[in-house]
Amino acid sequence: MSKIAPKVSAKRMCLLSIYMTAIVLLAFVGTDSLRNGNVFIIICIILRVIEGMSKAIYKFFIYSIIPLLFADKVSWVYTIQEVFYAGADLSGPSFGAILYEWGGYQLPFIVLGALVLSGALCFTFISNNTLQQNSQNSGNFMAFLTDLGLILDSFMIIIANIIIGFNSVSLEPHVRQFK
Repeated sequence: MSKIAPKVSAKRMCLLSIYMTAIVLLAFVGTDSLRNGNVFIIICIILRVIEGMSKAIYKFFIYSIIPLLFADKVSWVYTIQEVFYAGADLSGPSFGAILYEWGGYQLPFIVLGALVLSGALCFTFISNNTLQQNSQNSGNFMAFLTDLGLILDSFMIIIANIIIGFNSVSLEPHVRQFK
C-alpha cells in the first residue's frame, strides 16, 4: 500500500473504497438465496475479504486527507475520529440485531448499503470544495465541530465500523442453518 500511496489520489482511493463497501454490502443481500452451505460460506468469505480491504484502504488514505482538511487541528480530528470508531464498534452489533429482527437477513445489508452509498455520494460532491479550502482558522471550537468535512468524516467512520459489528450478528443466524 505504501508504494501505491504516492502515485494515486487519496480522495480517489477513499471514494473507491466507500463505493466498494456499498457494492459488497448490497451483494450480501443476494447471498440469502444461496442454498448450498459451502457456496454460501465461500461467497461470504470473499465478500468479507473485499469489504475488509476496502475499509483498510479507506483508513489508510483518510489519514492523509485529514491533515489537508484540518492542518491546524489534526490531533483534535484524530481524537474525535477515534471516539466515533469506538462508538460505531459498540453500536454496530445492536443496530444489526435490531434490523435483523425487524426484517430478516437482508434488511441490515440493504439499510447499511444505502447509508454507505449515500455517504459516498455526499463525499463525492462535498469533498471537491472541502479539500480545496484547507482553512487556517483557529480558536473556534464550535466552528470546528460543525465543519462539513469533519461531519462527513465522522459519518463515514460510524458507517464503516457499524458494518463490521452488525455483519457478525446478521451472518451468524444464517450460517447456523447449514450445520
